[in-house]
This record gives sequence, structure tokens and C-alpha cells, in this order.
Amino acid sequence: MTPPTSDSRATRRRARLATWPLALATALAPGLARAADGEWHLVAYINPELPFNAREVPLHPAPGGFALAVVNGLWNLVPATLAAKVTDTDGKGHPQSVAITASPADALAYVRLPGLAEGKVDTPDMRFKGVERDLTAAAVPVPFKGTAYRFEAQAKAVWLTDGKQRQKIDDIALAGGDDDAPGLALVWAGDLDRDGKLDVITALTGGDGATMCLWLSSKAAAGQLVGKAACMDRAY
Repeated sequence: MTPPTSDSRATRRRARLATWPLALATALAPGLARAADGEWHLVAYINPELPFNAREVPLHPAPGGFALAVVNGLWNLVPATLAAKVTDTDGKGHPQSVAITASPADALAYVRLPGLAEGKVDTPDMRFKGVERDLTAAAVPVPFKGTAYRFEAQAKAVWLTDGKQRQKIDDIALAGGDDDAPGLALVWAGDLDRDGKLDVITALTGGDGATMCLWLSSKAAAGQLVGKAACMDRAY
């Protein structure tokens, strides 16, 4: 059998990302805790026909939060609500699968984090809706507000640099490796927290699951460009 090409691997990864429903909770709190208290921080790729595991999302999503959506050609944070419906239970009636619906329904992602506010969100001059950029095959420039941000794949990792600092984002297997080896995609970039610096959403894929992360510049530690604001593993 002919080994799959790098292009075919990237195509499959993009296809997976486009169909998986992915819920992102805080990096420090398990999905079960979120389901128990109704808290949520970021949800993306909602598809009511592809329900979540009941451990990954709240059964009663807390109110508040915003949709990251295009309004009149510009990215905005607009007020949003999430609703959950149990679609499957075990023999004892415990929820097993949960369908999530959101309003508005056409957003790229839904966020509920301190410090975010309704209104226009600045982004680089790049298209994001329906486009996810493979970060494992070639450098991806992300110029923003006069800073030459750039993703680079080197030494089995993806790095983010602004020309002065350099930060490792994730360990990956570079294009040309095993078809199930981790790959990383850029889902979105802009200034969610409105501090004038770049924030990004990435998706790490491979094996039998995916990890999506929201990175905010306001969460960056000393020597970092961005810090993880929310992450969650998602099996598929």
C-alpha cells in the first residue's frame, strides 16, 4: 500500500477538525466538574447530531458568555447562550451523551472567560471561518498590529515567535511522519482580550483524539507570548 502523503494527512486532519464537536473547559478542571457545576469556558464545532460525552460538557450550561462570530464582515464577540439536551443514558438513567445547541448558531466558537467583553475583535488580515492552517508543514506568518508573529515547525514542535521572543506551543510530529502522529492547526487568531497582542486558538490532533486550546496574551507568564486559558482532550 502506498503510504499517505503529507497533503492527504493534512486533508484528513482538517476533515476531522471540521466534524468533531469539541468542548474546551479550563486546563485545571476536569470535564466532570464542569458538568456538575454548569461552568463552561469555551465550546467549538457544535453539531447537535454529534453529541458530546456527558463528562465533557455541563448538563445545565451557566448563562453568560459570547459567540466569536463574523458580523457585517468583521469578527465580534456577541452575547450567546448554550443549551444542553441529554440524548442517551445508561441502564440506571445516568446521562451518557449530551447534545449542545447555541444561539447564535453560526459562531466559530463560544467563550465564557473573565475579562472578555462584547464588541468588535481585531484580527490579522487572514480568513479563519472554514479555514484551519496546518502548522506542521511550513511556517505560518500571522502579522498583527505591527508585530511579525510567526508559527514555525522545528525539532518536532511548533513554536510561536514575534521576532524577539520564541515560545513552544506544542510537541508534534512534523509532516512526513506517521499518519496518526500529532499534528497542529491554527483555528483562529486575533485579540480576544483586547490588550493589543495576539491570542490564538489551536487544535492538536492525532492518535485517538484531539486537544484544542485557547491561548491568551493576558495569560502569558514571564518569557511567554501567550498562556493557555482553556484546554480539553476530546476522544473520537
